[in-house]
Amino acid sequence: MFSESFSENSQIIRVVHRKFLVYSPSVLASIILVLGAFFFMLPLFGWSPFGWDWAGEIVFGFLIGLGVLYGLMTFLVWWDNRLIISNDGLIIYRRKGFFDQHIFKFDYQKIRNIDLSIKGFFQTIFRFGSLTINFNDTSASIFFSHVSRPLEIQALILKIQGTAQKEKEEVVIDDLSEIELIELARKIRDKLGRDIFNDIANE
Repeated sequence: MFSESFSENSQIIRVVHRKFLVYSPSVLASIILVLGAFFFMLPLFGWSPFGWDWAGEIVFGFLIGLGVLYGLMTFLVWWDNRLIISNDGLIIYRRKGFFDQHIFKFDYQKIRNIDLSIKGFFQTIFRFGSLTINFNDTSASIFFSHVSRPLEIQALILKIQGTAQKEKEEVVIDDLSEIELIELARKIRDKLGRDIFNDIANE
């Protein structure tokens, strides 16, 4: 079901990141570490346990490095957790850390439906929610959370999916032989009924 690349004819229509607001606790923690190190800089530089004059400087550098590293990791996780909408499918990038990344791709014809969930006060006020993508041939689903303007994204995906399916049907019909088209017409007639089929044929 999944692969890791677009086809040659793919065109990226939109890239959707998670709401950066949900990473604010991590950003705040990073800022506190850096500012805390500078706030306690003088006491740390004067601190010399066991006669180690460099101990305070080591702690100061460690706090600065930890804050900067944590901030960079937070930005990387935000940037790399994204949903890419193309003309022939979707790609979801998931990253939990520097060395933990997963990539999923699925074509529109394999998607059964897309559920939308907006829960709680903050999601309603700040207009973000979650999308759950369900598939035709399995009970498994893919979850993408904290999406900005989820209603707009859901509508866009469904619109592109409908266009892609219509284009595929047109290509399939163009490839059918005359005998196959007649057989298809008979099946449509039997499905719709002769009266409706004849009305359409006479238009």
